[in-house]
Amino acid sequence: MQPKKSDDYVDPRSLLPDFNPKLLENYVKNIPTCELGSVEPSTKHPAFMTERFLYGSGYFNRLGEICLDTPVKNTRRANMYKRRDTLGSGCSSIRIAHPDCPGLLEKCIDMCGTANPSFEQHWKPHGYVDIPEEILRNPICWSCNFFAIGK
Repeated sequence: MQPKKSDDYVDPRSLLPDFNPKLLENYVKNIPTCELGSVEPSTKHPAFMTERFLYGSGYFNRLGEICLDTPVKNTRRANMYKRRDTLGSGCSSIRIAHPDCPGLLEKCIDMCGTANPSFEQHWKPHGYVDIPEEILRNPICWSCNFFAIGK
């Protein structure tokens, strides 16, 4: 038998602030159009968060574990993957997988394989990150295919 929750119980997540959608508008305004191309929503499914958004938006704290810089309500967990550069530079790459992308599970299983030395393999699961729904729905934040990651 589970203990009964008190009538006074408040879920701490409900006390978090809402994500401010104006922040995304400000981010989009500051992207040079020649770098971004069209900002029209794509008909393809989002696959991985673009590196430009992950590293340049300022929404994520990247010291140690990657997490939202400011926790907010209405987030969903997205799997994160890390690949260490095997050519000696010691740098690592991060990919955050969109939770709604069809076929992404198979892609991520393949990514974690070691059948060949390409950049598309030798990734390791690296936990998860909470992503606000507004970011999940915005095509500016996501690459719409598996191979043009972050560029």
